[in-house]
Amino acid sequence: MKKKFERFVGVDWSGSKGRCHKGIQVAEFSEADAHPKLIPPREGKHWSRSGVIGYIKSLSDRPTLVGIDFAFSVPVPFPVSTLRDPRELWALVDKICMAAVDDDIREYYGGPVWLSDQSPFFPYVRYGQHRGDKFDGKLLRHTDRACRPRAASIYKLMYSQVGRGSFAGMRVLKSLDEWNGLVVWPFDEIDFNKVVVVEIYPSAFYAMADCKRPNPEKQKREEVDIVLDKVLRRFNVTCGYARPLSQDEIDAYVSAAALAHLSKETSAFAIPEHLRETVAKEGWIFGIPTGGSP
Repeated sequence: MKKKFERFVGVDWSGSKGRCHKGIQVAEFSEADAHPKLIPPREGKHWSRSGVIGYIKSLSDRPTLVGIDFAFSVPVPFPVSTLRDPRELWALVDKICMAAVDDDIREYYGGPVWLSDQSPFFPYVRYGQHRGDKFDGKLLRHTDRACRPRAASIYKLMYSQVGRGSFAGMRVLKSLDEWNGLVVWPFDEIDFNKVVVVEIYPSAFYAMADCKRPNPEKQKREEVDIVLDKVLRRFNVTCGYARPLSQDEIDAYVSAAALAHLSKETSAFAIPEHLRETVAKEGWIFGIPTGGSP
């Protein structure tokens, strides 16, 4: 790639109900800056998913790489055999949700995907007391298995936001995809004239620095600061933000730095031949090595 990105954005995500979410955090980093900076929402105290859509659309003034923390697809085979690619998957997820009459649906909530027994995903998920007859917690994408630490199944909705955030995120991708200024990697070729969006997994960024994801609610501030400093040094960045930070703010902050550093590697956007067919449907987490079979 002859051109290069000039701005890097890390987005920590949430699939919770409601309009605005403290779990959504956004950080920006430009190479001209000494360190990333947290970006407040344009309206209100917390970001909304529709607010993130508007923000991403505002970034087309210069080459920008955006990493968002949710799964862009599901493992193959898809629950619906007629689906040919992730864009059809996003459209189906959105259609399932739009059939519900709920204010949260307009804010890209994905609940009907796993809550409705009419959803084709319902047999595959585990949520609350429901365990679908096709649920398999080990059903992972190739990229999930390649992660260190290994990513959880998108269908495992009991303890984390992974699945909930991902189905909400697919609705956001479907909305953004209607805008001509977007590239979604690895499904599209990189185009520096458009905003490039990639899937990220912040826990993997900490692992690259031999660290575990810090938790300010359970760890002392000094312990969190040590981890934050170490992982940022791994990506050649210093922390210039007032502390303490929340876990979600740290994830966004670290992600912006990691995107800037990892995108310089010559293999950053390369998909080897033996993975191309799988990646075309399942996607790939940016920064996770693709060399060799997962």
